[in-house]
Amino acid sequence: MPKQDHPTTLVSDRTWPVFVYGTLRPGQKNFNRFLFGRILASVPATVTGRLYFVPDGGYPYLLPEAGRVAGDLMDLDPRYRKETLRDLDALEEYDPQDEAHSVYLRRQTEAVLADGRLTTAWVYYWNCPDINGIWIPSGDFLVYERSAPEREGNRSKR
Repeated sequence: MPKQDHPTTLVSDRTWPVFVYGTLRPGQKNFNRFLFGRILASVPATVTGRLYFVPDGGYPYLLPEAGRVAGDLMDLDPRYRKETLRDLDALEEYDPQDEAHSVYLRRQTEAVLADGRLTTAWVYYWNCPDINGIWIPSGDFLVYERSAPEREGNRSKR
């Protein structure tokens, strides 16, 4: 799988929070399994990018394009930080030793908090250019999920 143009990777796992934008957000299917009990705090934030959804797999992905994506900053508990990042890397099929074949790439990015403050965070960018998803214009996976019945209703009317 060819490597896409993404912000540069870092050589070490710093103590930055992880920005989540899809199934890892609170209330979504992967939050309890991967983050519950492993974070100190969760706060709303945004990052630059465009959000897409793969209907066949039921998951979103982020590309480093113009736009804003809503999500949550997860401040990882230092006691579980390495283990949590390892588990998230496995979920996202990110292998730092084989990025060309990784489904997502973990990178540092700048996140904007609700009050306008900036912080550095880890984020997972899509690395599968051969799979195209549906663009989520709102940039918010939760808004997209809530509109699912409406989208299905629109399809059945056609």
